[in-house]
Amino acid sequence: MLDKSTKHFLRELEGKPPLACILGSGGSHTLGFVRSLGKRGIPVIVASIKQSIRLRSRYCLEAFDIRGESSLLAFIAKLGENMPSKGVMIPTSDAEVLFMSRNRSHIEKYFFFALPNFTMLETLANKRTQYKFAADLGIAVPQTFFPESLKDLLKIADKVEYPCIIKPVYSHVWRNYHNRVDMKGWEKLAEVSSPQELQNAYYKMSDAGVELLIQERIPGDETQLYSLYTYLNQDDKPLASIVIRKQRQWPPLYGSGSSSVTCKNEDVVALGLKLLQNAKYHGLANLEFKLDSRYKEYRLIEVNVRCGERVRLAVDAGVDLPYIAYEDLLGKAVTPINTYRVGMQWMNLVNDFGAFLYHRKLGKVRFGQWVRSVMASRSRAYFSWDDPVPFFLHIGQVTTKAASYARLLQV
Repeated sequence: MLDKSTKHFLRELEGKPPLACILGSGGSHTLGFVRSLGKRGIPVIVASIKQSIRLRSRYCLEAFDIRGESSLLAFIAKLGENMPSKGVMIPTSDAEVLFMSRNRSHIEKYFFFALPNFTMLETLANKRTQYKFAADLGIAVPQTFFPESLKDLLKIADKVEYPCIIKPVYSHVWRNYHNRVDMKGWEKLAEVSSPQELQNAYYKMSDAGVELLIQERIPGDETQLYSLYTYLNQDDKPLASIVIRKQRQWPPLYGSGSSSVTCKNEDVVALGLKLLQNAKYHGLANLEFKLDSRYKEYRLIEVNVRCGERVRLAVDAGVDLPYIAYEDLLGKAVTPINTYRVGMQWMNLVNDFGAFLYHRKLGKVRFGQWVRSVMASRSRAYFSWDDPVPFFLHIGQVTTKAASYARLLQV
């Protein structure tokens, strides 16, 4: 049984292009897809299975907070049975990607979507198997260990160089845990400087019930991190690719990009496409590499079987990945895009304020320099003149993040 709001927006679909259903939270990852497609007159809805949606965009018809996979599957069936035509479904986080992959036969009745085959997706979603897959292709990866027990950990502790990194094999499982538990400063991983710190981190992270890995720290700051954003069709042909370099990140050292810029980097493109095409990949992807100055080579940091929040930067630079994926999935001819604007800057304002405070403390950035970088950013995670509400909701996060700024920066 469909509720009144669902019936209302279904009536609005008559005579419109096929519906785009974005699976994800209300963050900037999802907002980038909503704005890209909504601005083109495509009806867009958002559904989430893991948290309340705060997305309030004029380009989103409805945002559905649906708790649990079984409830989402039932919603998809009811929605699909009442839509005037088959729609397009795009996931924007790891949890939604895995949900779609494991429920393909149900979802494909009502929506077109792009994913690699089940086995390959599981391989690339797991850092243990994705690193092995990359290494077998001759792509450099950081030295990595996978402890199965405390006994394994103690052996590794004598081999690894310090400082080193300990992080989860499945990032989204860890994020779900630290969102429920007070683990501030541990959003993605932990850096440790001694065998004792490694053992303490192991105990703390293993309480989450996640598989862990221990990895060497590649020297260099965040400006040595490059991401390939791309979309490959069902013949694993890239229809568009763009390279984005980090300028700052939050949290410091191992966070998400808070300020980034488009650039040209043929090495990163070649390495990323080599991995994806050998995987017979179909869909959106985001691969991150770090330049290892010791060996003058790029090392794979991670493969994301989706696009990250900087998809908005790709769109603004002339590579509209959401629309390219949408058109290709509907069977329309898509001309590959081989050029884009280089030097375009993007910013997540609230997160970059934290990054600025950190860099200012180190004497690397002055306030005037940061203000100029804000003004120079022509692509924003949330700000848009024609869709202002998401930005004001985003600014409201400053008060909730103030404590984490003070704690991490000790100010």
